Order: sequence, then structure tokens, then C-alpha cells
Amino acid sequence: MPKPALRALLMSTALALAGVVGLAPAAGAVEPGQVGVFPVWSVAGSSGAYTATPAFPASAGFPATTVTSTGSTLAAPSGVTAFLGAGTDFGAAYGTSRSQPYLTLAPAGTANSVTDIQFDGAPPAGWGFALGDIDADWAFIQAFSDTAQTVPLPVSAVGFQSSGNYCATTPKPGACTSAPYTDAPVWVTAPERFDGIDYVAGTLRGNSLPGAPAATRDTAGAYGWFQPDASVRSIRITFGIRDGFPTAQLWLASPAPKVVITGTVTTPDAPAGAAVPAGTTVQIEQPNGEPLLDVEDQPLTVPVDPATGTYSVELEQSEAGYLATVIVPPGFVAPDPVPLPGLPDDPETLAATAPPIVIEPIAVTPPPEPPATPAPAPAPAAGPQLAESGGAGDLALLGLAVALLAAGLMLVRAARPRRTP
Repeated sequence: MPKPALRALLMSTALALAGVVGLAPAAGAVEPGQVGVFPVWSVAGSSGAYTATPAFPASAGFPATTVTSTGSTLAAPSGVTAFLGAGTDFGAAYGTSRSQPYLTLAPAGTANSVTDIQFDGAPPAGWGFALGDIDADWAFIQAFSDTAQTVPLPVSAVGFQSSGNYCATTPKPGACTSAPYTDAPVWVTAPERFDGIDYVAGTLRGNSLPGAPAATRDTAGAYGWFQPDASVRSIRITFGIRDGFPTAQLWLASPAPKVVITGTVTTPDAPAGAAVPAGTTVQIEQPNGEPLLDVEDQPLTVPVDPATGTYSVELEQSEAGYLATVIVPPGFVAPDPVPLPGLPDDPETLAATAPPIVIEPIAVTPPPEPPATPAPAPAPAAGPQLAESGGAGDLALLGLAVALLAAGLMLVRAARPRRTP
């Protein structure tokens, strides 16, 4: 499943209230049980002969689509600096296109270019497209009921919705560097002459003229968007120049069914009314472990209600499912990521239940006991001991012993009998 498409689901005006991340309801395009998604683009070819293919997530049911262009350039920017925010009419219908790839269209040198969008089947009901940066240029749009473009449809089949300026919303795209952001293209419904050019019905023409409403034809953020009729199988965009060498932006968007995933996070022996510590969150990831991104291009995290341990998130349905990684507060061990279901348990409610997650407190190891102090050696038993030589006391004892010995010898001699000569 394309990564940017997954991210788009979460960027459809995500809300975080009472532990629930939700996607804003769409205005006239996406039903309550759906979310808006954008494709990933692949571009090949060279000047005058480009081919591009959009890859929508499988759940959208979008048919295989081929885009060809005779323009001098055709590219697929990331959508980081130029996007239709949630505050635009297009963004209200499908969610912000921030960080969603789109195509840039160009003239064929100084001549008009032709870009064809051909569908291999019927696109889903409610799909749409937008053309941006229509200021110093114009785009004539035709719809056909066949890919061979032999059966033209009336102008109404293109399904023009409204025009506006995506630089006049918050957050302001990085491409919006020069105000004022009041310029918007005009949808031509009858033949007219404007700024020296004759236009026919079905043309989205740039509106700016020197001084009214902007100081130059080359402005920023002017866009118009469309929801074609169900009979449309091919669209042709003829792109022309009013001034300089302009380019235009092309977005495609489609509804896709959503799934509402609910799960719980608990701790062992949690006291009543405190299932998890405050600040516990769940990060939502793709099956490969790469985080989904929110409207600020940051990893999508879902708050966990501290009292109940519950969390909920609305995502695009995906057979591959998702992953949940618990971001634990200090003092707890983060468990391994847990697989989340990508399809609802109940097709009616679109609800799916995630496996419960338990976070464990970090085990506290008591400090080691200090080593025991060894007991003193026992004193030797009392008794006669030979003194070591060298001390004054030893000399005195030695002298006493000699005197006693001498006295003993004298007594012995005195006791002997004397011989008479």
C-alpha cells in the first residue's frame, strides 16, 4: 500500500478529543463511513511524451489510470511546500493534501500542451481533481465517456465545484511567499474575451491582471476543483500561456472506506480509576514499522485515557493492517509493537477491536548488602610464654633467672658432705 496515501487518511483534519483521533467529515465527496485518499505518482518519459500513473490504496477501488502529457516537463513533487489545506473547499472534501504528491503540468514550449487522464473503468463515486497555480495560464477541460475520446460529454460533466486560493488558509504552504493571496481562477461558462484572449466554456482561466486584484499575473495559490460525472472515462486538459512560462498543479483524490480501531492499554494491579499513567500514548505505524504521519508531518500518536486505558483511531481500511507502539512514561517498560486490524469486525459500524496491551513497571532492584565486618581473632590462652629477646623487661627476667640459678648451685654445694683430709 502506498505510504503517502496512508498518511493522507490521517491528515484529513485529524482531531484528538477524549482520546479519539478522528477524520473530518467530507463536504459532498466523502461519506461518513469513508476517508479521502491521494495517490502516489510514477512518472516516465521525456519532453513532449510523458506518462504518469497514480497508485491509490487498494481499498479505494480506483481503476487503473494513465496520464499522458505533451508538455515540456512533467514531475511529481512531494506536496510539502504546495498543498490544498483542510481550509480549502477541496481539503474540506478530501482532507488536506499536505505531503501528498501531485503532478506539475507545463506548456509545450511556447505552444499549448495536452494532458489526457484515462480510466480503465469507472472511478469511485465522489472522486475529484483540482488544478492549482492557475494564474498566468489557463486550462481548457473536456470530458469523454470513452478512453478513445470519441464521445464528448457536456461541460457540466466535468463537475466544476469552486475556485479559491490555498495560500489564504492556515497552515500556509511554504510556496506562498508573495502576498496578496486573493487571486482565484474563473470558470468560463460562455464564450468571452479576457486579457486579449478568446475563451470558450469549460475553461479555467487565470484571473489576475496588473493591479486587479494582484500586481502581476503570476500569483500564488489560485486553484479550482472538480467532481466529474459518473459517466466520465477520460479527461483532456489543454494548457495554455497568458504570461511567461507558467506551470500548473494537478491533484487527484478519492473516497475510501474507513475502519474505527479501539483498544486498551493497562498496567498490572492498576488502582481503580487509573488504568495507565497520564501521558501514555499509542503511536500508529505501518506494518513495516514506519510511523504514519499527522497533519504536521509528525508520527501519529493517539492519547490513551488514563482512567479507562482506552484509545481509538480512524484509518483507511487495509488488509495488511497496522501496528501500535505504546509510548510509555518514565518508570515503565514499552512492550513490543502490537498488530492492529485494518478491516472492521462489523461492516455496519466499521468498528474493529485491537488486542489489549499491558505495560509493566520497571522492576526495582534493591541495593546490594554491604560486606560483613570480619570478627577479631581470639586472644591466646594465658600461660608461660617465652619472651622475645631485645626488650628491657626481657633482660630483667634473664638476670633474675641467672641469680636464682646461682643461688641454687650454692645450696647444693653447702649440702654436700665435706671430706676429711
